[in-house]
Amino acid sequence: MPSTRRRRIVRRAVMVLAVVVLLVVLYVGSAISASFAWGAGWIPSGMAPVIETVYAPLTWYVDTAYPGSDSLNWAAMKARRLGDRLAN
Repeated sequence: MPSTRRRRIVRRAVMVLAVVVLLVVLYVGSAISASFAWGAGWIPSGMAPVIETVYAPLTWYVDTAYPGSDSLNWAAMKARRLGDRLAN
């Protein structure tokens, strides 16, 4: 069954949307993982400026109180506390 032009366009649009959603999910997940590693002491203090630069957009999002920012902040704090417990 040959693809129609409309079907190809829809398929590409869905793929682009899926990639965008996955990139956002991976970015947020890596920020939470970095928070955990920071709390566990696995990241040296000299890396703090690099980490702050990489996650600056996410920090800005949480600080401006957009929808979902409280949940992101809670998850990052929870991960950091868990890392603190593992380090001690």
